[in-house]
Amino acid sequence: GGGTISASIQGDLSGQGVLVTEGSAVTLTANPTAGLAFLGWQGDTVSTAAVLTLPMFRPYDVSAVFLAEQIIPVQDAADHLLGTPKLSPDQQTYLDQLGNRNLGYDVGDYLALLRRQGITPSAELLAKVAAARKGNR
Repeated sequence: GGGTISASIQGDLSGQGVLVTEGSAVTLTANPTAGLAFLGWQGDTVSTAAVLTLPMFRPYDVSAVFLAEQIIPVQDAADHLLGTPKLSPDQQTYLDQLGNRNLGYDVGDYLALLRRQGITPSAELLAKVAAARKGNR
């Protein structure tokens, strides 16, 4: 729950579903409500894109996953990677869910946060993160 799903076809897509011509495509779009973030699709098909196009050669069972949005300052996320703990365990889990979902906050999750906010990381910042990661091994 927590959002709406729009589809390129009419009808109730939950429960028994809708009969669709084989070979056609159905496009689903996840629309999070205010205060929620769309994490991705789960089930028969996994994707993090909000728009999912399914070729109708078989039945599908997919659901959209939404998570309560958290405001996390980019600088705090960077500082945490660089060795100054600034993120709570809940914030780390949240960023991991938005990022690479590998059960720990890391540079992939930080880069996902930057992408979500439309920020391109500087070469200097990436070099600092890489150096900090080497020091933690």
